[in-house]
Amino acid sequence: MPHSPNIFFVNPPTLPLECLESGKAADDNLSPPIGVLYLSSYIKKHAPVGTVGIIDYSLHLLDYQRCGGLDGYILDVAKRAVSVKPDILAFSMMFSSSHRFQKRALELLHELWPEAITIAGGNHATNNVPVLLEDTPLDYVARGEAEFAFAEFVSQVAAGQLPDVTGIFSREKFKAANGKAVELCEMPQDLDALGFQDWDLIDMETYVSGIRSRKRRMGDSTEKRTASIFTSRGCPFRCTFCASHTVHGRKMRYHSTEYVLEEMRILHERYGINLYIPEDDLFTVNKARIVPLLNAITGLNIPGMEMQFPNALSVNTLDEEVLDALIDAGMRICTLAVESGSQYVQVNVIKKRANLDRAKMLVQYLKSKDIFVRCYFILGFPGETKDQMQETIDFGRALGADWIAIFAAVPLPGTEMFHQFREMGVIEDEESAWSTLYTQRIFDTPEISADELNELIYRANLDINFVNNPNLSDGRYERAIELFEDVVLKFPFHVVGHSCVLMCLEALGRHAEASARRQHIAHLVETDERAREMYQKYPDFMPDFDPAARGQAAEIVEDRIMQYQ
Repeated sequence: MPHSPNIFFVNPPTLPLECLESGKAADDNLSPPIGVLYLSSYIKKHAPVGTVGIIDYSLHLLDYQRCGGLDGYILDVAKRAVSVKPDILAFSMMFSSSHRFQKRALELLHELWPEAITIAGGNHATNNVPVLLEDTPLDYVARGEAEFAFAEFVSQVAAGQLPDVTGIFSREKFKAANGKAVELCEMPQDLDALGFQDWDLIDMETYVSGIRSRKRRMGDSTEKRTASIFTSRGCPFRCTFCASHTVHGRKMRYHSTEYVLEEMRILHERYGINLYIPEDDLFTVNKARIVPLLNAITGLNIPGMEMQFPNALSVNTLDEEVLDALIDAGMRICTLAVESGSQYVQVNVIKKRANLDRAKMLVQYLKSKDIFVRCYFILGFPGETKDQMQETIDFGRALGADWIAIFAAVPLPGTEMFHQFREMGVIEDEESAWSTLYTQRIFDTPEISADELNELIYRANLDINFVNNPNLSDGRYERAIELFEDVVLKFPFHVVGHSCVLMCLEALGRHAEASARRQHIAHLVETDERAREMYQKYPDFMPDFDPAARGQAAEIVEDRIMQYQ
């Protein structure tokens, strides 16, 4: 009998399951599930639906330990979120790192509501149709952007039909296609027609004001209220480590200026948003569009408005005019995607072709405007030698950016790099290889072992960003404190970060604060396992907390450490 189905989206954490089990749930970046919010908005307007809700595991991660482990957590959050019997459970599978969590959630929720139809979509789902249909209880997998397709899917379910929609695969359809899932869902061309995100679906207040959000906390941004937006979809570039094109395509599609401005107005008026995070893959790709858009955003005159770009801006799309427009629109922190400091790797290995001379110029220009500059780098690409990795580290050190983030090359499904690593024969367990953090490698290559790469990345991070941060050598101690406090706010155990704050306080003559920080470091090493491990492993990165200078508090710590050993 036709009816309006009850639909519950399932939003997983982005952290690998191992991180949750080891008590690192608070490390996750909390970001609104924008894809889900667009889907929810669209089906409410274009399909017959009953109750539409969300089982938001990402939001409730801090409850993980209270629930006694994985199964208890999955069931507890689901039972609290679901008020009526679900007819469709729609899993948002954006990140490969959450695969193991999703797999167990599928099993448990299928047992809890065995009659519910299960469907998954997102980047990870798009590129793993065989794995998901063969190894999980999923009924359907959607490939690509699914607003149109999911609305049709829901309409067919509501009409009592067996769903058959372009781009959505069942086991039978996948088998009939000879084990190949090639077609994508119909891709929206007029993005404005999708409507605004369905912010009412989620606990917006926690996403807006929570300490786990994606924003960087420096100066007054700490207190600002944050929301993510999209102004475009697509990316014409061909970086070997990125799979975004498999979902959004290489052709750029844009929201109109009017749409973007209205969305920003609504978010400000309804939720008090004054810090906006565009999640576009290539926000600045079209200068003729982006400069007028930024000028119009500036004209909104939202008090205290700021824009941040944690997805990073493309070096090759920026010049002084674009940077000035970004700064006028409220950009106080600029993140640049450089990826490699080796020109050979840029051209011949990752096909990004970022102009390294331009990157240097951009960093210097931004610093002259007193903008915090962050740069992204990646080490461990297929065939990349240790010498080329060292080129990147040396380039990052000489660049003079306020901060550089170095990641390990993780073979995400759908990327050219994934196929390269697989052809090299270095990936024994594909699921484990891509279910890790971007800071960790779990497999060896002929060029470097996993352990050596991970340690190289971590030590380079401590070296360049902390004890040799350019703001320290330039005597810009207040600026350095902002950077270090941003780290220790999110990672309270980070004693190297605390030690660098201590160094700055001493240099500024704020001795009482320095003494208190020294005592705090000693307390952390005494009481926090992660702090103690960092202290013991990296004492060379804590120069202001060495045995000669620490005093009585440190002697107590040493005694405690001896007890643990």
